Amino acid sequence: MDRHLVQIAERIRRWRDEAGFTLQELADRSGVAASTVHKIEKNQTVPTISVLLKIAHALKRRPDELLIEDSPEIAAAHRRKDEKLRLGSQDRTQIEQLALGIARSSIDIWRVYHQPGFGSGDESRRLQYEGEIIVLCEAGELTFEIADSTFVIEEGDSLHFKTSTPHYWSNKGDVLARAIFFGTLPKGLQKGITERVTGLRDPAGAPSANESVEAKAKTETTTGAELS
Repeated sequence: MDRHLVQIAERIRRWRDEAGFTLQELADRSGVAASTVHKIEKNQTVPTISVLLKIAHALKRRPDELLIEDSPEIAAAHRRKDEKLRLGSQDRTQIEQLALGIARSSIDIWRVYHQPGFGSGDESRRLQYEGEIIVLCEAGELTFEIADSTFVIEEGDSLHFKTSTPHYWSNKGDVLARAIFFGTLPKGLQKGITERVTGLRDPAGAPSANESVEAKAKTETTTGAELS
């Protein structure tokens, strides 16, 4: 098993124990089913990105800390082009970490791949936290709902917004959307996202954004526990 998978599962369990949460308490705080949390900790399931964000928020951890080595005083981190990590599911959403995190960093940069019909999660439960994000669309298109405004960004377009405004985004097009997200991380995510990495592919092997998707990806029906 990939060492990153083992590391992530171990940290999720350790952080939950340190917080003094039972599986059910973490489930109540995150909106993710206790059975799902248990399977994540045991490497028995591949959770969606939104599920992991919810668990991270409940644990008050920052995303990159599940991936960086246990060295809290790193002042500089160099990531080579062939060392990038791809997180998530190829048939829904993947996130590629473009830079290694350093201790107590408040910013991060990711390349995000959304298949048609997928995005930041359940539209009825929009994201909201203190910070800001700049999105640069590299291919395809993404639709953002920010407060009462709608923005559609296409290849070459950018969008800069305050994340304190309720927001949501999704790929409403017919081809894979690819975009770079650069911004501050929520204070509630100060120590690591609950994430299992699966099916990592070389970034050079990522599907072309101009490649037609044979069947539009089915939006996942959720119970509030597992989101796209």
